[in-house]
Amino acid sequence: MTLAEEAVQLARHELEHRTFAVTKQYLALHTVLTDGDGRAAVARVDEASEIGAAHVCFGLRDVPYHCVVAVRPKPDRDLSVDWVYIQPATRAYLAIRSDDVPPDEVTRRIGLQPSRTRVKGTPFGRRGSGAVTKTHLWALDAPEIPGELDEKVGSVVAAIEGVAPAIAALRPACSIEFVIVYEGWVGNSSLGGVQLTSHATQVLAQAGAALDVDIYAFGPPLTHTADDGEDA
Repeated sequence: MTLAEEAVQLARHELEHRTFAVTKQYLALHTVLTDGDGRAAVARVDEASEIGAAHVCFGLRDVPYHCVVAVRPKPDRDLSVDWVYIQPATRAYLAIRSDDVPPDEVTRRIGLQPSRTRVKGTPFGRRGSGAVTKTHLWALDAPEIPGELDEKVGSVVAAIEGVAPAIAALRPACSIEFVIVYEGWVGNSSLGGVQLTSHATQVLAQAGAALDVDIYAFGPPLTHTADDGEDA
């Protein structure tokens, strides 16, 4: 059995039996999404963030954030559930907007393929609303998977690092923004913060990108006190 397979098995067992007080607390207020077999649906198994460990992410109904079960090796090298936590949903993307420069021209000038584009005047929103986009948009998104913000920011920064001067040269015809969206649980005493490495800020400055950080709180308030239980 691989690390990921064993971690998923242990994580699902914890969600089912709720041996940690925090698991009882979280799941008294949230419902874990399930797969076609009725088991807790795994959104991601992160084996990269911590050597020898796995963080198993599960989606929750009606909220953007995830419940994560951390599975780590014990001194005898057997794996066990070590902690359960709520991981905010995070997004990071570079947005280039312009009244006059269309997305395909942005692609040609900087030599980088976008994740998505939108042409000025394109209808959006509900059908019949009459709303249209007011500017052209070229955007490069971090992968939309559960993960820490550092991972998302790093993926976009790595993609634009080699073409940062070309991006900056789009100004003033284009506006350039690096956007971070942080969606946490209102029940957490602290939603956390946003921190960028010196390397990330240097690359974004070379690209001439302004920084836009949007922080949102979702979900039910923390009103339930879980029964005493094992809590590492």
